[in-house]
Amino acid sequence: MKKGYKTTELGGIPEDWEVVKLGALSDIKRGLASHYVTYADDGVQLIRINDFQHDDPKYIIATTETKKLTLKAGDVLMAGTGATAGMSLLVNEQWEGLPFSFNVPRIRTKKNLDPAFLYFFLNTNLISEQQNRFFTGNAQPFLDIRAIGNLKIILPPLDEQRKIAAILRAVEEKLNIIASGINETQALKKGLMQQLLTKGIGHTTFKDSPLGKIPESWEVVSMGEITTNLDAQRIALKSTDREDVKGIYPYYGAQGIIDYIDKYIFDGEYLLVAEDGENVKSRKNDIAFIVNERFWLNNHAHILQSNERSNLFFLKYTLNFISILAYVTGQAQPKLNKSALAEIRILLPPLAEQEKIATILSTVDEKLAILQSKKASFQAMKKGLMQQLFTGKMRVI
Repeated sequence: MKKGYKTTELGGIPEDWEVVKLGALSDIKRGLASHYVTYADDGVQLIRINDFQHDDPKYIIATTETKKLTLKAGDVLMAGTGATAGMSLLVNEQWEGLPFSFNVPRIRTKKNLDPAFLYFFLNTNLISEQQNRFFTGNAQPFLDIRAIGNLKIILPPLDEQRKIAAILRAVEEKLNIIASGINETQALKKGLMQQLLTKGIGHTTFKDSPLGKIPESWEVVSMGEITTNLDAQRIALKSTDREDVKGIYPYYGAQGIIDYIDKYIFDGEYLLVAEDGENVKSRKNDIAFIVNERFWLNNHAHILQSNERSNLFFLKYTLNFISILAYVTGQAQPKLNKSALAEIRILLPPLAEQEKIATILSTVDEKLAILQSKKASFQAMKKGLMQQLFTGKMRVI
């Protein structure tokens, strides 16, 4: 062990740091039990696990009991059950005085533990590994307050805790700014797609069509009329077979790159469209994307080439915008088969307008890609700083 450091159950730490149980440094309480909660259209907001990640407040009728269990800025909340069990959140002034639910235990720190430091530490692997040992329940993980109190944390001197928290808060604030930028850009893209893919650019005269009012110069066509399908050239390789042919060429599936192998089938620019899987129905992610390189493709994504009437990027944006549920079959395993893809009807502007629309939307996508890259960089920075700061490898005395 390096001089000035000691070995603990949580790893090596500076000699003047401690490892202590959370319960010795805080007051931990569960929130309102269900029989004290009466939901209403108006009233006082009840803080629930769902509020950690979503802006969907629920309100309850205020009573004597609801006023007994309330929050203060600086409290730390921990999700006690469900898919997000173990996740922590630092309470700010916005939630001051609000009641909290039974499944969101409140941790109120004592004077020798900084709440912001605790919040960041509770989101480390050192804590999640302990939580996994303490969880009870199978289908629905549950973490009781005794287990929370038994979580062991690393405790630097209070002044150093505050300095560590300040560094991590600065990075988190930058991440929040980036996240806000991503949300705003996504909203811009959604609005642009609604306008450009239904009304186009600068049109003043419209006509009736099977898909509603459209610009006078537009058509309603099927995907089969404006693309060439190359599905017959796809070849699926088992993961065991791919182990023997590792290389530099991407191996694509329905949601993108799965692997890299030493050979390719296609060379050029193509539109790939997911053929099957849950996302074909749920549309949580895009179903269509452009590939322009040498690559291999399995049988879970269709592959299309454009003809003289269509622009691949325009088609990508269109397929990711419209509903295709009427063309999808299967419940347990949703599928968009080749013939159904060819039958999908879309709005088609003249080629020059398709290219203009695609350019506008591509510019927004480029901005999104830059923001996503920044987000990944700052997340990596935060992870690295947490590793260094919470083990004392980087001191901020």
